[in-house]
Amino acid sequence: MIIKKIIKKILSYFNIYIFNSSSSKNRKDITNFFNKLKIYDCGYKLIRIGGPEDGGYLVPDIFKNTKVKYCFSPGVGAQTSFEDNLLNYNIKSFLADHTIEYKGKHDFTKKKLGSFDDKKVICLENWIQNKKATSNNNLMLQMDIEGSEIDVILSTKLSTFKRFKIILIEFHHFHSIVSRLGLNIYNTIFDKLQLTHSIVHIHPNNMSNTKIINGINIPDVMEITFINNDLIKYKKKIRYALPHKYDKKNLESLKDIKCPEIFYKHYQRKKI
Repeated sequence: MIIKKIIKKILSYFNIYIFNSSSSKNRKDITNFFNKLKIYDCGYKLIRIGGPEDGGYLVPDIFKNTKVKYCFSPGVGAQTSFEDNLLNYNIKSFLADHTIEYKGKHDFTKKKLGSFDDKKVICLENWIQNKKATSNNNLMLQMDIEGSEIDVILSTKLSTFKRFKIILIEFHHFHSIVSRLGLNIYNTIFDKLQLTHSIVHIHPNNMSNTKIINGINIPDVMEITFINNDLIKYKKKIRYALPHKYDKKNLESLKDIKCPEIFYKHYQRKKI
């Protein structure tokens, strides 16, 4: 018992915590959820858009054949390198955030993206409508809103998600899957998203901590890239190990967090 406490204390120093479900059913349910987060090669190489640290993302290179026109990007950080780079593809970005005063070159709405509308909150459908993009189906969504992504995903219509060719979401509080409520919510979220989109990349945010869940070191915050199922050329196992050669640490001064192998462990891992 003393040795276990010492080990836990040492691991906690490195922001690693251990959780083991108390029942075989819970362990199985969590493993089944992990198996939903499989990364696939859908026929496009991945490119990096944005800066070398936080704010840069890997996306499928669909831009030669698909003329994406607008990117909706809720959650504005210290820099907008992702949206700045999108200008090279003639993609206009709409930003929204209720916590800052933005005076940059992109269209900005000082509201929080959420599940309803009032003076401080706007839902995704109405934001798109307000920007007169309702007739365009070649959209992107890049969402980093500190946990509010759950409300947005659950409240947004499937027909709206289907209009996005690429979806990038930074998922927060991933460790909540250890509770029955948290697992149910995340199951619903990924079941819904995968009706219209498939996962092509996962990148853990190294500014978050990790927790050992069912023997697997799971990050609390992960950036996940989805491609619209209508664009998929094929769906194959990826044949390289993560991190991808274009992945960069969100914060260079911190140790990197590797993507859990369960999301691609049955693949032949070959460094690209």
